[in-house]
Amino acid sequence: MASSQLNPLAKFIEYIGGEIKNDELKGMKRLSKDYISENKIDRCTDAAELLTALAENGKISATNMDVLIAMLPDMNRAALVEDVEEFVNKQKQKGTSSAAPDGATNQNKMPSTDGNPDFAEFALKLGRDISKSELADMKILCQGQLGKGATEGLNAKQFIMKLKEVGLICPEKGDYSYLGNLLRNADRKDLADKLPRI
Repeated sequence: MASSQLNPLAKFIEYIGGEIKNDELKGMKRLSKDYISENKIDRCTDAAELLTALAENGKISATNMDVLIAMLPDMNRAALVEDVEEFVNKQKQKGTSSAAPDGATNQNKMPSTDGNPDFAEFALKLGRDISKSELADMKILCQGQLGKGATEGLNAKQFIMKLKEVGLICPEKGDYSYLGNLLRNADRKDLADKLPRI
């Protein structure tokens, strides 16, 4: 541990990158298309390079790995989520004053999205709590509004973003009623009740 001068994020990226096998890299690249350009993705030959590109684009940082945390279960690497969360919590503790300027603790609360441009963060946090079978139920429930193939291949975060894109969720007006109904019909009343406003 003598090399503590090394950038902790760079060290962690090397560690996580080493844990992600080459055959999983293809899935990770596909999931990264929402965050970085395909040109950048194509230039990455391993997971560490891809994570570095995400960091350079401001999509992950030492105190915010939500994008990576959302990807790992879709790559069947949910076991790594604990390592990522542990790293982020340690970094937040090191710089508590700068990590939470409002004195707000966002650990158990979903971010309010009333007029908040960072809807993607909300979608990530909510999406993490939705299982694959629940997501499949929700997709079936909204086929009438979106059409059959419109949600194919989308993970939970992308699905929630899609609902906003087509106007079924309207954060600007604080309207999450459609999403709330989907969650309730998928037996996730607990999540529906967490939504900022229904």
